[in-house]
Amino acid sequence: MGGNSKLFAFIFRTIKTSANDPKSKNFLPVMLGNIQSGGAPLLPLKEDYWTIGKLGGASGLAIAKNIANQYYQIYGTPVIPWPKDPDPSLDLKDPKGVIKVIINGLENVYVSDFTNYDYDEASAAVTADIKMQFNYWTKNPGGLQPGQKITPLSLNVPFILTQNLCLSNSIDDSTCIDPSAAPVQIVGEGTFSADITQLNFNASLKITVAPNRSGINLAITKIALVTTGSGAPQFTNIKAQLTTESEFQEIISDLITSFMSAGDASKAVFTQMEQSLNGADNINAISNTLNTQTGNFLDARLGKVTGTLPGDEGQLSTNKVDLYLFDRIRYSLNNPGSDWYVKNLLDNYKNPPLNPFRPEDLNLGSFDLFAGFKLSNVTLSNVVITGFPNSTVPAASMILAPPNLRIALLLGSLNAGTTAKADFAATYPGGSLQFGITVTVHSVSLSAVINPDGDDANQLVVTFKSIDFQVPDLSALQIALSDQTGMAPAVQKVLNTAEVQQKIVAAIKGQFNDHLKPISGEVTTLIRKLMNQQLGGN
Repeated sequence: MGGNSKLFAFIFRTIKTSANDPKSKNFLPVMLGNIQSGGAPLLPLKEDYWTIGKLGGASGLAIAKNIANQYYQIYGTPVIPWPKDPDPSLDLKDPKGVIKVIINGLENVYVSDFTNYDYDEASAAVTADIKMQFNYWTKNPGGLQPGQKITPLSLNVPFILTQNLCLSNSIDDSTCIDPSAAPVQIVGEGTFSADITQLNFNASLKITVAPNRSGINLAITKIALVTTGSGAPQFTNIKAQLTTESEFQEIISDLITSFMSAGDASKAVFTQMEQSLNGADNINAISNTLNTQTGNFLDARLGKVTGTLPGDEGQLSTNKVDLYLFDRIRYSLNNPGSDWYVKNLLDNYKNPPLNPFRPEDLNLGSFDLFAGFKLSNVTLSNVVITGFPNSTVPAASMILAPPNLRIALLLGSLNAGTTAKADFAATYPGGSLQFGITVTVHSVSLSAVINPDGDDANQLVVTFKSIDFQVPDLSALQIALSDQTGMAPAVQKVLNTAEVQQKIVAAIKGQFNDHLKPISGEVTTLIRKLMNQQLGGN
């Protein structure tokens, strides 16, 4: 995974794929729709008011002049925008406090990128940015499941438009008749609704390990919206109407509609939305939900931690967040209640199956049966080993050593251990021997150095660099022949010597290392499938 471990980034990118999949349990629009704030749904986002403020630029000037011209047409008295404060002012607010500012469809989102990943040693924190596209599913409904509906992105708000004017001798003048007089104030109150074409969004994250390694703290530190350029949002299907009687009702409705269609308006409105989303209450609500969902996700996918997590002694990664996730994985591999329980994983290893495991014929060479009598061409064929999946992975044997992973399995360490049957064959001067043999051993150690690479589970490639096959206690390895006549007892005695047993172990080890490539391919397929099932959520 490169660098000094990037396990969090790998897992997040894997989850990102499922967050964008309408068939997934992690489908982000559904998860966002379930966010609670103060016991109520956070979405649609509701605010008491947004202050947009002065509408400057060409759009604001056009509104001011049009209202002045309308005043002149209605009353026959020339007016101009008040020079001391010529720009119109817009507040998205209901003076009665009844109608709220509402943003619909913020769950209508697609995660487009995961960038700027970094780990800070001093604070032991991972930081990263998530880029999202809102209103994505309205534009791309073909990916949704039958009957699956997602709310389009839209805005429903009250508004108060205020324009200050002053009496003038001509509508073309630049000064008031009485510069010291109070302005003539035109106020329009109403409601405004519009669809929003798109909304590109960037959320900055900070991830740390909770005290006593009780979980992950995931906080949003900043939300930024793209309000300019080709990625800026625009309003469509705009509807504005005044809720108070006024001679300016039609012109103000038209002006609001015209203004909201301009880039200046969308920038002003969405800048305010950005400030609202970054408010402490909203940031905390989203962060708290992310923490809860992250905890639930890890428990559901890796199993709950009911005991003590493995310690980090001997680990070579310096990334505390990655080490916590690695500790959870190590715990789950030894947790019978987890889908990651190593016995379950080995049961699902199919190419070749591990239970029973049928290695190729083992050539043991030659050895002395007794003084002056040598057996040659010693071969174990038709080997069938049962019990390999009855295994454990001691947590201390799993070392995160970027870019590699070290792991040791104790094959057959559970229940009755491991049993093997084979056909023994050998030649000697003037004849040959053939016997059936049975091998019993409680535990076999299979250690490996593995290099996992890839940005997410779909790109994961697991490469076995080496495999070491050992029997930790040769005295516990017992070989019995099916026939105890003739030279059989002497052969059985020699087969149970450390020298010959080490030859058997070396032959099996050699087979593993001769097949690193197919083993890597099979393990890659198995882990990809499991990670997509567990982390992908399908």
